[in-house]
Amino acid sequence: HNNNNELELQAVIDSLGANSVIAAGVEFLVDAHTLILDQSGNPITFNDLSVGLTVEIKALQQPDGSFLATRIKIEDSPGFSMISGTVVTVMSNTIVVSRPQFQVLSSTVVLDEDYRPVPYSNITVGQNVTLWSDASAGGHPVALQIKMTAGNNPTDLGDNSGDNLPQRFELGQNYPNPFNPSTIIPVTIKGKQWQQAELHIYNILGEKVHTLFYGLLNGGSYEFTWNGLDQQGNAVASGIYFYQLIIDSQLVNTRRMVLLK
Repeated sequence: HNNNNELELQAVIDSLGANSVIAAGVEFLVDAHTLILDQSGNPITFNDLSVGLTVEIKALQQPDGSFLATRIKIEDSPGFSMISGTVVTVMSNTIVVSRPQFQVLSSTVVLDEDYRPVPYSNITVGQNVTLWSDASAGGHPVALQIKMTAGNNPTDLGDNSGDNLPQRFELGQNYPNPFNPSTIIPVTIKGKQWQQAELHIYNILGEKVHTLFYGLLNGGSYEFTWNGLDQQGNAVASGIYFYQLIIDSQLVNTRRMVLLK
């Protein structure tokens, strides 16, 4: 059995479809052969899964690019809990929601309202979030996943400020996709003026893996090649990655790509 299109990740279940699990913003299809296990490794059914559970998912990528879950195991610990509230304080490695304080680690998944992974720096004080945490390690509970929810403070620019961005700037789908070892990301800038542009690559956890471009771009079409290396020049693991175009500090678009080895 060849494993070069196998994906393994630990994530919180965001939503459940009729025959799919959505976790870390990715949809995993479930069929009769999917093995579903509880914390102790005993077989359970799809109906035993619920939103907010932390699970370890093993999946195989299908020819059409979708992911079929082969094994889903509940990873919850006794200290697991979920809270929805307003962000009171946000610091580089702690976040306070309503009252409690949570640790933020490099493994904390941060999602926007549409379940798309975003950098932790997108969270601001006054933001409404749902936060999944685990307190079993002692000390402040660790935030496993933070998802932004609607009803942000008025100072938040929201989507309106970016309404005309997609018309002026385009982030195309990378090709080839899935890819190994390298892929091309097309960017189009319309108009004549120079723009401050940033093109970043993130892993499934929302950690920045590589900054492909940071500088000024004039109007035109550009192609950026990513060779599957991180900022230090090390090859990254196979799996799902996101690439994000930012123009003048405003997010234009985030797209998904898959590295297969």
